[in-house]
Amino acid sequence: MKNGRVVGYVQAEVHNDKAMLEDIAVPKEYQGKGVGKRLLDKELKALKLKGAKIVLAEFHYKCASAIPFYYKHNFRIIGFVQDYFGIGHDTIILKLALQ
Repeated sequence: MKNGRVVGYVQAEVHNDKAMLEDIAVPKEYQGKGVGKRLLDKELKALKLKGAKIVLAEFHYKCASAIPFYYKHNFRIIGFVQDYFGIGHDTIILKLALQ
């Protein structure tokens, strides 16, 4: 939050020892300023405390520009699902093993 304005959010859930990072969003004007990194770092710590050993992230192929962000945080591409969001709308799947 900056000056009472939300400048990003993250959402995830844990099922047994696996977590699904469902969403992380930062407005364009705050991207590249460490907001996403702080959100992700905090969320990964919280997921680990909840017992997660693996974190998966899925996103629409049109959001592939986010891959370098995830790679900086040690996520790696493990696959994709064709037509996940409808015909012609594939999803990219990334994985992180929590230490």
